[in-house]
Amino acid sequence: MELNTISGLAIAGVICSVVLSMGVPIALFIAGRVKLKARISSFFIGAGTYLLFAMLLKQLLHVLVIQFCGLNAQSRPWLYYVYAALAAAVFEETGRLIAMKFWMKKWLDFPNALMYGIGHGGVEAILLGDQQSCVHADDQQRSHVEYADCPCQRGHYQSCRNQRIRTECKLLPTEIF
Repeated sequence: MELNTISGLAIAGVICSVVLSMGVPIALFIAGRVKLKARISSFFIGAGTYLLFAMLLKQLLHVLVIQFCGLNAQSRPWLYYVYAALAAAVFEETGRLIAMKFWMKKWLDFPNALMYGIGHGGVEAILLGDQQSCVHADDQQRSHVEYADCPCQRGHYQSCRNQRIRTECKLLPTEIF
């Protein structure tokens, strides 16, 4: 097995991605709290709504559809992408509706709605932005490694490498694109 190092540019890209995906939500949280006098609970309701509806319930549906129905991006790509978009829309918008209607009923004004959005988008940026940075760094490290067990020919190396990342990282297909 050949060991490769990650280039300095890839490391700088990962650091920038982590700083931005964590720094921007934190800075917006502080600005929303100080300048707009928004409630801290609105931030956590937004973050919790994203975690519950998008990361837990939607992923459970993905497991059911992918494992039991056999739907995947390789077999029926258009159907899969339409399903993934509809699932995201239904779960995230339903989560927003429930959060705004029941949990934030008393505080539905501009500062708290903005703070809710900072929580919702901030958690998404932190979780998915950092995850994609790690996958990219791993991909960068493996970019020159030839896989002995890879059935692909030279011309199909990119698709083989992408498939290898999907199987080794144990990510759901919706988290890759």
